[in-house]
This record gives sequence, structure tokens and C-alpha cells, in this order.
Amino acid sequence: MKRILHVMLGFVFSVALLHGQPPPAHDDGIIFLHLRATPTGFELIDAKTVKGTLRIRRYNPEQSGLHIELRSVDNQVLFQNVYPDPIVTRLEYEDPSVPGKIVAKPITPPSSEFTIRIPYFANAKVARFYRPIPTKGGVTGRGTRPALIYLGEVPVPANERPQ
Repeated sequence: MKRILHVMLGFVFSVALLHGQPPPAHDDGIIFLHLRATPTGFELIDAKTVKGTLRIRRYNPEQSGLHIELRSVDNQVLFQNVYPDPIVTRLEYEDPSVPGKIVAKPITPPSSEFTIRIPYFANAKVARFYRPIPTKGGVTGRGTRPALIYLGEVPVPANERPQ
């Protein structure tokens, strides 16, 4: 019986080591960040903290889109996620020269406003934004993480605990 317990504990610890450290536990609350993306970076328009629990998905660094990283006062990563890129809009229309053929064109307006949800952390200080560097064929080397381009950051206001 003791041997089975040791094997089970060994398995649990090895799985924990393989998957790295779990993300820090967040407090009960959600912060809505209303942002503006400009050619020079990001601006915080408004922030609102509400009571609730945000379902956190596993961060996938290979996913395309806008990568967001929430950091604490001591520069610890508290939260990472990928959101659909609000900066680029895909416009589809029928090709006037070839009826029935759909043409897609990315449009990048000079500025765009959007809102993201992040979990509430009492010690959150800054939200940083990144985008993956485009690679040939959209594929990176085997087993490597795609490089990310730093786009900017906004301070996370010291909100009161959600009520």
C-alpha cells in the first residue's frame, strides 16, 4: 500500500514539473479594460472592476492575434492570453472584374477602440501587448516558441476590490 502511494505521489509531482508552475491564483473579480490602439501604442480609456469569475483558457503562444500579459508590481507574470486582433479588420467583397469571386483585404484604421476582460489581481500593475512576428508559411522551427513583437503597455489602475 505504501509503495502504491509513493508511485502515485511521484506521478503527480512529475506531471506538475512537466507542465511548469501553475498560474498565480487570482482574486474573485474581472477587470474590463477599454483601450484605444494607435500607431504609437495603446491608450487606456477606462477600466472597470466587477465581481465575477473569468474563465481562463490555457495560454497558447503560437496562436495568432493580440497577446496580452498582465504583470505585477514585482514584474511577475500574473496572466497571459491571446485575443482576436482588434487592430486589423478583414474586409471581404466581390471582385468587380470576376463576378462570384470573393476578395479579402486587411484594413488597418489609424486607431481603433476595443474592450478586453482580464482577471482581477490586487497586485496587478501593467498590461503589455505583443504580436507574433510573421514567419514564412506561418510556421516556426520545431519545438520553438514564436518570437513576439512588443507593441506597448498600459498601466492597470489600482482598482478597489470588486463588490
